[in-house]
Amino acid sequence: MITYNAIFIFSDKEGAFELLAKVEDLGYEGFVQDSNGDEVEEEVVEDERGPNSRYQMYSLEGNDACEAFVRAIVKLGEVGMITRLTLDTAVREGMKQISADYPEVFDTEPESQIPHEINERLCKPQMWVEYGR
Repeated sequence: MITYNAIFIFSDKEGAFELLAKVEDLGYEGFVQDSNGDEVEEEVVEDERGPNSRYQMYSLEGNDACEAFVRAIVKLGEVGMITRLTLDTAVREGMKQISADYPEVFDTEPESQIPHEINERLCKPQMWVEYGR
């Protein structure tokens, strides 16, 4: 995953629309121009949190903790150790345990992404009512 942030300042609308049209035509590979209009090399920053960055935790370890938790919940549900009736309590307790080391687990993104992952990986395949709905 690549994270890219940009701020564009234009003195005229026409220039802004021209740039946006160029970006769309290119399929967006990215370019940056200096104040003279000369193209300069774009700096691309890799997301060091890795493939588990979907949880948007502050660290790789926090993302890994969320992914390990989701995997554990899914596995326990698949083997029948968690049912749909006990899923809510299991998820709340697990997130509480994660919060001891990573309190940001209760921020908006992880708090919504964890149920989403559980729904996709466990509830839908098991034909359970979706978690958090």
